[in-house]
Amino acid sequence: MFKEYERVMIIRSGMTGIIVDKAIVNGVAKYVVEADVFNGDAPHGVEWPLVHCTEKDLCKIIQA
Repeated sequence: MFKEYERVMIIRSGMTGIIVDKAIVNGVAKYVVEADVFNGDAPHGVEWPLVHCTEKDLCKIIQA
């Protein structure tokens, strides 16, 4: 299980980010990852994309 504010990589896209929210829904851990990619031209003010993931979608980034 991941913790809030851990750095992770989203396996399917290779995008990195930080877990900003987590919940257990019907026994399944769900995470919201704020991507490191800044999109200043994004519509509706979504400059830092939020990606909804499950635990199997994520890989922890180990920083040296």
